[in-house]
Amino acid sequence: MIYQVYFDEATKKACNPAWKHYDNSKKLNEFFENQVIADLINKGEHLKDDYFAVFSHDVMESVNFKEDGLRFSPKALEAVINKNRVDVFSFQKRRQNENISTQAGHYHPGFNDIMKKVLDYCGLELPPKLDKIILFNLMVCRGEFWEAYFKDILAPAMEILKDIPEAYEDSNYHNLIRKKEGGWADRFKKAFGKDYYPYHPFICERLASIYLQLNPQWTFKHIF
Repeated sequence: MIYQVYFDEATKKACNPAWKHYDNSKKLNEFFENQVIADLINKGEHLKDDYFAVFSHDVMESVNFKEDGLRFSPKALEAVINKNRVDVFSFQKRRQNENISTQAGHYHPGFNDIMKKVLDYCGLELPPKLDKIILFNLMVCRGEFWEAYFKDILAPAMEILKDIPEAYEDSNYHNLIRKKEGGWADRFKKAFGKDYYPYHPFICERLASIYLQLNPQWTFKHIF
């Protein structure tokens, strides 16, 4: 079961009719799509089908590689999943960095200190290398994986991040127009009192890669 998240009429129109649509208007918080994932998992939605995913409204624009000669689409994704049947599928531009978590410190000052606090709380250590790369929550996984991943790392990480003051500071990600009325900055200000991206989504989006590295029993394939 695949959900696409939208937050207004324009983003709703961008959602593909082949997938279920999730209205996140007036529900945005600092965890972004991770909060939608948490809400749906808490409702058991991840166990209603063989695979589960939560995509942004703009996922069709974000994924642009071919797999088996197929361009990314709901039908092509289904075909690739049915052919391979691994636990976790990830898709986005291939990354060559040895560790996408430590590397994030180059873009988000203080990131590594926050990540260490999060992993300490989860009783985990950051592996020196991450070679099963997932970013932007661009993953389709079996329900059993979601169950374990959410329980073991995502849920406790979200819990402790609420108590780390520096996680609410400016992450130095400036992909928004702060002064445009009604734009991203205005939406963020209304949702969680900041006109910038805090660290929460950037920490959370790297947790799946860490979890997969620490738990090699889960089968993995990088597609599209």
